[in-house]
Amino acid sequence: ITEYDVWQLTSNLTATATPITTFTRPSGTLQTYLGTGMSSSSGIWTFPSTGIWEVKVEALYSQSADNQLAEVRIFASDDNFATEDEIGYNSYRAKNPDVGSGSIRVLLDIQDTSNDKVKFTYTDSNGSANLLGESTKNRTTFQFVKISDT
Repeated sequence: ITEYDVWQLTSNLTATATPITTFTRPSGTLQTYLGTGMSSSSGIWTFPSTGIWEVKVEALYSQSADNQLAEVRIFASDDNFATEDEIGYNSYRAKNPDVGSGSIRVLLDIQDTSNDKVKFTYTDSNGSANLLGESTKNRTTFQFVKISDT
C-alpha cells in the first residue's frame, strides 16, 4: 500500500449536503497518512495517482424523532462530474432518540486523475436526523486506500 488517507467530517450535518464539503485530515496523537494524499475542492475528491483504489465511508448517525431517514451516498465520475453515477449507498432509520452507524465500501479503477473523481452526499429526508462529525474526533470518516497499480 503506497497511499492511505483518512478524512473526518468536521461537524454535525443537520441538513442535506450535496456534496459534503466539511472535511479535515485527523491530526490527533499518532494519526497520519501515507503517500501524497487526497485533495478535495468544493466536495469533489481528486486522486493523487492512477490505480485500484478502495473508498470507504464509516458514517455515524443520530436522530431526535421517530423514523427519520438519513442517507449517505458515494457518486463517481469519469468526466470531472459532467455526468455521474451513484456507486454506494447507506441509510439509517430508528426510533427516537437513537444513534447508529453504517458503512459503504467501493473499489475503483482510477485511470485518469484529471477526470476520475468521487463525491459524498448526505440527505436528511425528514428533518430530524444528523450525520455526526467533530473536528477533533473520528465520528464519520472517509477513507481512501490505493490497493495496487493498474
